[in-house]
Amino acid sequence: MLVYRLSPHSFSGDLTGEGNRLHGGRWNPKGIPAIYTCEHPAVTLLEVLVHVNKISLLPAYDLVTIEVPDSLKMFMPALTDLPADWQTQPVPSSTIAFGQDWLVKSVYPLLRVPSVIMYPFSLNILINPRHPDVQGKLRIADITPWKFDARLKP
Repeated sequence: MLVYRLSPHSFSGDLTGEGNRLHGGRWNPKGIPAIYTCEHPAVTLLEVLVHVNKISLLPAYDLVTIEVPDSLKMFMPALTDLPADWQTQPVPSSTIAFGQDWLVKSVYPLLRVPSVIMYPFSLNILINPRHPDVQGKLRIADITPWKFDARLKP
């Protein structure tokens, strides 16, 4: 399976989840690494744009294509199993706790959750880089320098 992420150039080759360990996200707290990916490259663009105020302020980015073995098990919770406020802004503590539980228990190496900005049309796939089944099995298939089109207005 191929998954995608837009990443600042400094983290493009990283498969440890370091960026999200430093900053946290909707599904992980600061201090616990996770790799956020999407099923389609276009969704990665939207996932970045919702977090910026001005395109010209963005550092150099790359579109990273990651090859994930089909043998890795994926947890696909039903919508009813997600916190009721999973789509709210700012990011609710309930989704962070949900993701933290998944990461710490480390039962499944992959977590498939709806994209807040593209629900119900797209899903995000989070990778637990500390899961033993992930170790040495992810492969960066491609890194393409990304230039944000100046017409995009976040």
